Amino acid sequence: MKKIAIGMKFLCALLTASLIFTSGSVVEASGSEEVITLEAAVDSENNSLDSNTISEADFEYSNLINQEFDTLVAHWGGEYPIYYAGAFIADRQFTILVTCEPQDVQDEIWTITGNRDIIVAKASNSYNDLKNLQDQITELVTNLQSEGDRVANLVVGIGVDEIQNDVFVEVLNMDETVREEVETMLEAYSSVRLVAKDSPYEEMTNILSSMNGSLY
Repeated sequence: MKKIAIGMKFLCALLTASLIFTSGSVVEASGSEEVITLEAAVDSENNSLDSNTISEADFEYSNLINQEFDTLVAHWGGEYPIYYAGAFIADRQFTILVTCEPQDVQDEIWTITGNRDIIVAKASNSYNDLKNLQDQITELVTNLQSEGDRVANLVVGIGVDEIQNDVFVEVLNMDETVREEVETMLEAYSSVRLVAKDSPYEEMTNILSSMNGSLY
């Protein structure tokens, strides 16, 4: 992907992670924040997007934010700076995370985007570090799966969660025993969060594949 942090572009939230195996990775907000994700907009029965979930106004706002973010990335030379830690939209409020002190870069961000309503907040992990971690775990799991490893075969998705500023690993049928086995498999890595999944994202994978051309 050209710009992983944009992922599938903002849909009043970010889909931030590479699709691997059969997973569509989704960023979700905690607490009372309203974050619209692509997964929430999918009608699993007819494999279509629910227009009632993602409104035209949401798309218009998302498009505006995408344009501002693209301008910022172009200003950065097409690459994320070492202090960039992610971005997301919650309650129609665009937030950019940084590992440095926010006041050191917020004026630059506001000036380049022309949007002084953007929140610039501090986070612990840079996006590049999280993406590298995602790639390392993906390589490990892929290699173990090729060897028929039982625990690795339970992993259906790996992605960067820009809201929680970590890497999540989605695991099928995760009881306490499976959790301990996966934690042992990933013991060399930090900033990793395990997420239980009841089934793979078969429907999501088909939809995301068909939307790649229009969302990037």
